[in-house]
Amino acid sequence: MVAGERGSGMGRTALVTGAGRGIGLAISARLVEQGWTVAGCDMLEAEIGKAAESLGPGFRPYRLDVTDEAAVNAAVERISADTGGIHGLVNNAGITRDALLMRMDTDSWNRVLGVNLTGAFLVTRAVAKIMMRQKAGSIVNVSSVVAMIGSAGQANYSASKAGLLGFTRSLARELASRGVRVNAVAPG
Repeated sequence: MVAGERGSGMGRTALVTGAGRGIGLAISARLVEQGWTVAGCDMLEAEIGKAAESLGPGFRPYRLDVTDEAAVNAAVERISADTGGIHGLVNNAGITRDALLMRMDTDSWNRVLGVNLTGAFLVTRAVAKIMMRQKAGSIVNVSSVVAMIGSAGQANYSASKAGLLGFTRSLARELASRGVRVNAVAPG
C-alpha cells in the first residue's frame, strides 16, 4: 500500500481495523479514493455505518472485535471470499484507558494490551496466511510516538504501542521472503 494516484489500488482489497473514525477512517478514505476496496472493521457499529455512508461502495463495513480470535478468523475468511483476497492490512484498532501506575487496575492494563497488541497479532496472523498464499501483501501497523518516549499515565498504552513496534520488526524479517512487507507508522 503506497500513496499513489487515483485508481492505483484497482482490484485490490485492504482490511482496515478501527476504520470507523479518526486515523482509520482517514486511511480508509484515502484507499477508497485510490481505487481500493476497503473492508472497514470496527467494534462501533454506528461509527462503521456512518463511514460506509460517507465513503460509498468502495467501503464495506464489518463489525469486528479484534480480541475475539474466532470472530477474527471468520471475518478474514469472509472478507477474502467476498473480495477475492486481501492485499493490504492496516492494524489501526486501538484504545486507551489512562491512569497513573498506582491507580491503574489490571483490567485496564489487560484490555489496552488486548486490543492494541493482541488484536493486531490475531488479525495479522489470519491475514498473513492469505498474503503468503498470494505471495504478496502489505501490512501497516499504527503505533504511536509514545512507544518511544512514554507518557505519564499511559503505561499500558505506551507498552502496547512499543510491543507493536517489536512485532512489526520481527514480522518484517519473517515475512519478507514470502512477498509480504510489514511496516509501522508512529503518529504523534
